[in-house]
Amino acid sequence: MLIRNPSSIFLLSPENAAFLAGTSRKLRDARLSQAAIFGVFALLIGALIVWLILTAVNESRIRERLNQSGVTTQAQIVSHRSVQGRSTSYYLTYRYVPEKGRQPYTREEEVTSDLYSSLADGSTTTALYLPGDPQTARLVENPYDPTRYVIVLGIMLVFVLVTDGVYIRNWWRSKRLEREGELLQGEIVESALSRGKNGWTLSVRYHFVSPLGADVTGRQQRLRSDLKQAGAPQPGTLVAVLYIHDGLHRIL
Repeated sequence: MLIRNPSSIFLLSPENAAFLAGTSRKLRDARLSQAAIFGVFALLIGALIVWLILTAVNESRIRERLNQSGVTTQAQIVSHRSVQGRSTSYYLTYRYVPEKGRQPYTREEEVTSDLYSSLADGSTTTALYLPGDPQTARLVENPYDPTRYVIVLGIMLVFVLVTDGVYIRNWWRSKRLEREGELLQGEIVESALSRGKNGWTLSVRYHFVSPLGADVTGRQQRLRSDLKQAGAPQPGTLVAVLYIHDGLHRIL
């Protein structure tokens, strides 16, 4: 059923009044804003993934150069440091002298928990450094393990793919509804207001008849704290349904 009286229509998203009036073909609601926000967030995650890859590649190259041409020297442990998070990271600061008569160098290195516990402040161990770049050094007892990079990258990639997949799908569906959607009249079957940490959310179940005569129902929700006093719309309240097919529709 086409919309006969637009003024009697309840808008789940009041921002779409211009769409209903025919003066705009842009849907304006929180879902599209969230899609844009998550798109930017996904780009930031992507940048972090690139940084992690470059860091892992650079560390692998340094380790390879040290294994090929590194020179051993004695290193003295200066201090310990640990950082608590979802997991604990351990760091040792050590001082070493590349060659007799040369100035000492001090650097901090992330190490395993076992090495962290086994070396006390003031104790000595062995370090490898590059003769042409003595500031580049690593503790011999601290082998390079790329596993953590692989795990973190894997988790991030899965997160980006899933998140982007969901929000790109929602964005694409909304854009298709804007371009091709047909406005039909429907009505609310059930509605309820529920309180959450961000305010009051209105959830509705709606019903309409498709252009082919099929009875179709759908569910949708929207943050509507402005209805806290007035309450949820009653069953039978008219709504505007933007329709493409029985599996792709939404109310304004």
